[in-house]
Amino acid sequence: MIHLTRKGQLIHLTRKDTSSSQSIERKKIAADDSSLLEKDPVAKIILPVEPLELRSMLLAMVHTFPRTLEGLVLNILGPTGAEILTRKFDEMDQQTTTEEQTEFYKTFYTAFDDQYAAMDALLNRKELFSFQVFQSVLDQYLRVHVDRPS
Repeated sequence: MIHLTRKGQLIHLTRKDTSSSQSIERKKIAADDSSLLEKDPVAKIILPVEPLELRSMLLAMVHTFPRTLEGLVLNILGPTGAEILTRKFDEMDQQTTTEEQTEFYKTFYTAFDDQYAAMDALLNRKELFSFQVFQSVLDQYLRVHVDRPS
């Protein structure tokens, strides 16, 4: 279930676990009219996808469209998307064995001519996401504007 609210409030995402009838809190993202999520179309696509479904999708892309996956991660994925993707990776890791994790990442990174460039791109975008969130908090609550360091 997704609840969207107006400027300065929170987006609250929950998933109903039918096996145990418990609500599991998924994400809380500070939102305003120009939300970071709204600026990243890939993030909007992967956010509602369950981790193991995303795993299957990514593996299908590795085998069928590896250059597309490479372009997606290296050129299209924004800071918010990188943050969400790596959180999904963490969730996948919690739901799979060590052997399955090793096999997934080994296969996933074969889609990239330079696997270190992919890791670097994800890390740099996660850092940019952290800065954007920090900048947003400073702006919304303290009315302080900070430019990104070069």
